[in-house]
Amino acid sequence: MENREGIIEFVKEAYPITKGKYRIPLAVTEFFIEKEKLKEIEEKLNAIFLRIKEIVFEFLDNSLKGYPIDEFRKNLYLKIYENYNYKFKGIIRFDMINFKLIEINADAVEGVIQLDITSKWFSELFDFVGEPRYNREPFLSLFDKPAIIVYPDNYLFVDEYYLESKLLKGPYIKESEFYENKKYRIYPIYRRAIDIDKVKKLDYWLEKQNINDILFTIMGNKANLAFLDKEVDWALDIVAKTSFKPEFKKYVCKPYFGTHGEVYFEKRDNCVYQEFIEIPKREISYLDIDDKIKKGIFYYDFNPYAFFDKKLRFGNILLRFSKDHILNVAKGGGVGFYTIV
Repeated sequence: MENREGIIEFVKEAYPITKGKYRIPLAVTEFFIEKEKLKEIEEKLNAIFLRIKEIVFEFLDNSLKGYPIDEFRKNLYLKIYENYNYKFKGIIRFDMINFKLIEINADAVEGVIQLDITSKWFSELFDFVGEPRYNREPFLSLFDKPAIIVYPDNYLFVDEYYLESKLLKGPYIKESEFYENKKYRIYPIYRRAIDIDKVKKLDYWLEKQNINDILFTIMGNKANLAFLDKEVDWALDIVAKTSFKPEFKKYVCKPYFGTHGEVYFEKRDNCVYQEFIEIPKREISYLDIDDKIKKGIFYYDFNPYAFFDKKLRFGNILLRFSKDHILNVAKGGGVGFYTIV
C-alpha cells in the first residue's frame, strides 16, 4: 500500500472544478468506532443539541438573560426571527477530542459531499473492514425549496460547492441557484452564513434556502456549552467543561463566534474558557497532495456530521489530523473518516 501512486484517479470526482489543485492530505489509515460506543455518543449529542436548541430559542424569545452576543448580530438575528417565516434547520458538525465535545460547528461546515466520495473509494481501494457512513441522504432531506450556494473566488472548497449544487439539481429539489464570484447589491454573499452580516436587504436572500441557515448558526456560539445544566446532566460527561471565567488549571480561551482555530492567550470579555483536553496522536498513512502515500505521527480528532430538520440525523464522521495541536485543515492539516465496527 505504501508505494501505491495515482490514487487521485480514483477520487478525482471529488475535485470536479480544481482537478485536485486545492487538494488536502487524505488519511488512508482506517479509524474505527464501535457501534455501541457510537450509539451512546450520538444519544448524548442529541440530548445536548436539543437543550442548546432550547437555549437558542430562549435567547430569540428574549427569555434568556445574559446571552453573550454582539448588538449588531443580535439585532440581525432578532429581525429575521420576528419578520420571516423561518425554518430552523441545517448542517452542523460536533467537534470532539478524545470523545469530549469542545464545540458545535454551525457556520461553515464543509466537506459534506467530498468526504462521501473519498470515503467510498478508500473503503474499496484499501479493503476497509468497517461500515462507512454517508452524508448524501440526510443532506438532501433538508431542502424543500430553491437553495442558494455561493462562495468567494479562488476558495479552497470550491469543489465542494459545485458538488452540492449538482446534487441539489437532482430529483430532491425543483431548482438551485449557483452563484460564482458574484455579489448581491454591493454586499458580498458567501456560503459561510457568518458573512451574512454584510447583507442589508434580506428579502431575496431569505426566500431561498441557504446551505447554512442564518439563525441556525447561533448553534455555533461557543458560549452555548456554558449554559448546559442539570436537564442533560447524564450527557455532560462527554462535554468539555466550559465557563465564562478561567475556572480550570489548564484551559483554552476561545472567542464566542471564532472559526479556524482562533484562540486567545489573555483574558477577554467576548470569549469562553474551556478545560484543556489532551489530544490523542498516532501514526497515520495519508495520500499527500503530490499523489504519494506517506506516513507521520499526527494529532487527530473525532467529528460527527449531523443534519437537523425536526429531528437530528447523523451522517459521516470526519477525522482531522495535523502535526499541530490546532486541528485545522486551513492551517495545513488533513482529513479522513471513521468506519463503524
